[in-house]
Amino acid sequence: MSLLKKINSYVPDFISRNFGRKVIAIFFAVLVYAKVSNELAEDKTFQEVPVTIIKKGNIEVLAYKPESVEVTVQGSRNKLKLLSNSDIRIEIPVDGIVLENTESSAVTSKTINYTISPSDVKTPNGISVLEIFPSEISIRIDHLQTKEFPVEVLFQGSLPEDYSIGQINVMPKTVSVTGPGSIIDQIDYLTTKPIILDKSTVDSFSVERTFQIGDKKMLISPKVVEVSVDVYKSKDTRLFQDIPVSLLINHPPIKYYKIKLLTDKVNVTLGGLNSHLSKLQPDQIKAFADLSKVTAPGTYEVNVDCWIMDTGVTLKFIDPSVIKVEIMDSSLL
Repeated sequence: MSLLKKINSYVPDFISRNFGRKVIAIFFAVLVYAKVSNELAEDKTFQEVPVTIIKKGNIEVLAYKPESVEVTVQGSRNKLKLLSNSDIRIEIPVDGIVLENTESSAVTSKTINYTISPSDVKTPNGISVLEIFPSEISIRIDHLQTKEFPVEVLFQGSLPEDYSIGQINVMPKTVSVTGPGSIIDQIDYLTTKPIILDKSTVDSFSVERTFQIGDKKMLISPKVVEVSVDVYKSKDTRLFQDIPVSLLINHPPIKYYKIKLLTDKVNVTLGGLNSHLSKLQPDQIKAFADLSKVTAPGTYEVNVDCWIMDTGVTLKFIDPSVIKVEIMDSSLL
């Protein structure tokens, strides 16, 4: 007896009879089971599905919460395996009609509550939405407004000593800003991004600057302005008070006279660069009256002049510029 016949002798007749047909039948039964199993509907929950607000009309969305929700969907096992968060889109349309019914015209912004429905959720074919949590979203919206604002130039740093900023020209002087009315109402002017000043800034210059504005919802036109800055050497004045007056005496006879100054101190105003004026000391200024041409006793009005140690400054004023001097013959006293 062959080995195959020996094995077949142990197999019952109901199995061995039409064995090939039965194997084929079992194979197709497994295929049908697998197909049906994959097509049966299953549920799956996706966390943190982003919410997108679709604005319509003359409005701006200031904020909304929550920004993402939990979505439970249903579909076949095969489709759910391939599904990801990016395949699910939640789009909520918002228009300006809700703002038109506000009780006060002074109110520009408003908060609305919106219930997300399955029709707001976009999914691939064959995927249906079972549940959204949370289903309610709070949206703050505002009217868009456009207004002109003056431009203010912002400087950072400082110029070298003795230099100052003169005239500042901005082109254009005003810019147009479009944004939520509640934010527009709080603006008085627009500030440029800083213009850096340092020790090397000694000449006039022109630069382009954008604006310092934190809210990305604000639209500025134009976005860039040109700023021209005049830089010049700055001269100042400084007052030195109570500078003693000295006398210049060159004529020998006057040495025998007694001289009396009716005003022995004056105030001196000097002009020049700050670096020179700030370092000058009172004892470096000598006020004097010239009596070299006086030859006889009497009362005289003489001019007061001034000698300054620092040649980088100039004399502006002497107060008083004329003083009285009384000269007496000492032999008669």
